[in-house]
Amino acid sequence: MTLAAALLGGAKSRLLPASVPLRFFAAAAIFHVLMWIALFAGAEQATSFRGGAGPALAAIHLLTLGVLTTTAIGASVQLLPVATRRALAAVWPIKLVFWLIVPGSAALALGMHAVSMQVLIAAAFLTTAGLLLFAALLAETCGAPAACRWSRHTAGRRSPRGSASPASGPRWRSITRARSCPITDRLRSRI
Repeated sequence: MTLAAALLGGAKSRLLPASVPLRFFAAAAIFHVLMWIALFAGAEQATSFRGGAGPALAAIHLLTLGVLTTTAIGASVQLLPVATRRALAAVWPIKLVFWLIVPGSAALALGMHAVSMQVLIAAAFLTTAGLLLFAALLAETCGAPAACRWSRHTAGRRSPRGSASPASGPRWRSITRARSCPITDRLRSRI
C-alpha cells in the first residue's frame, strides 16, 4: 500500500455531497461581482475613504465576509474531514451555516451601503451566529475546543502520572482529558 493510499484510505466516505462546498464557492463568486458593483458605485469615495458607513465599507465587507470567508468555509468543510479522518456528524449544520452567513453578509453590506442601523444589527446577528456555529463544527471536526477538551490541575493535586505538583501555589501543571464537552454534547443531542 502506498503512502497516499494509507493517508486517504476511506476518504471518499468522509466527503460531503458536492453541493455543500459548491454553494459556498458560488456565493463567493456572486459576492465578488457585488463587491465590484459596490466599489464602482462609490468610486468617488474609494480613494479618500477614512471610515464610516457607505459604499466603500460595503465593498470591503463584501470582499472579506462574502468572498474570503465563504471560500474558506467551503474549502474547509470539504478538506478537513479528509485531513483529520473524522467525518462531520451531519450535513444539516453546515447547510445552516450557509443560510446564516450568506444572507447575513449580504444584508450587512446592504445595511452599510444604505447606512441602516436596524439592518446592520440584524445582519450582524445572523453573520455572527453563522460564524459561531461554523467554529463549533470546526472544533468538532478537528477535536473539541481547548476549553472543553482539557481540564487543568492546580498545585497540590496529583498529575495523571501520579507525581505530585510542586506546592508553590496554584499553577497550571498537568493536563488531562475531560469526560465531556457542553458545546459538542449539545450539537450531538440535536442530530
